[in-house]
Amino acid sequence: MQHLGLLQEVQRPRTQAALSLRSTLTEQFHQSLKDETAYVFYVCGHQVAQKYGLYRGLQATDEMGVVVVPREDEEPLMETPSQLVFVADPCCAKVAGLSGLKVRAAIRAGNNTEAAQAMAPAAARYLLAPTETELLDHQADFEKLGVQPFIADPVVSRDKLKEALSSRLGPKAMVPVNDLSKLLQALDPSWTHEELSKLFKASEHNCDGNVSAVGFVDWLFTVR
Repeated sequence: MQHLGLLQEVQRPRTQAALSLRSTLTEQFHQSLKDETAYVFYVCGHQVAQKYGLYRGLQATDEMGVVVVPREDEEPLMETPSQLVFVADPCCAKVAGLSGLKVRAAIRAGNNTEAAQAMAPAAARYLLAPTETELLDHQADFEKLGVQPFIADPVVSRDKLKEALSSRLGPKAMVPVNDLSKLLQALDPSWTHEELSKLFKASEHNCDGNVSAVGFVDWLFTVR
């Protein structure tokens, strides 16, 4: 029993991370997950799984499991589906070279380029350039990571974005609403279909369903 208690204590941060993820998913997608059971998995490498006893599972009775991703030169233990413990195929050398410790160090040092290269674009946007609401919602986490709030002059930001779009698409370029919608969702997956529909209905577009790229930026930065 003492060993079990120590194991549970060591696993506590992983369990809390899984619980936090489930809570966030339930809040963000409450309609989609209504009357559904969301299984949450803690993903880690072979060494972490061994060190913290994760091959024994997390909390299978609470729909929380573990996925172990070994390196090519490692020999992982057997997976245990009954405990929601699964072993993925070995990751390639490039992925194996990624380190959460290095990413956190890069974020604290303000080396956003290095940190962004280790993440998906949407994750990089969220971690490195969080909105004011996101900063407030997860203030303790951002402070622990050392993420500093980015304060920019909205006029300067607007002009830089317009200049970038004009140089790439032309000053009078029209962008299909569907393409613009995909871009916004790629930058921030939290956009819902309903939110995007309201956004584009309120913005100016022609009869073909295209939006002026520069005009859309002007509209976004207009205080209403």
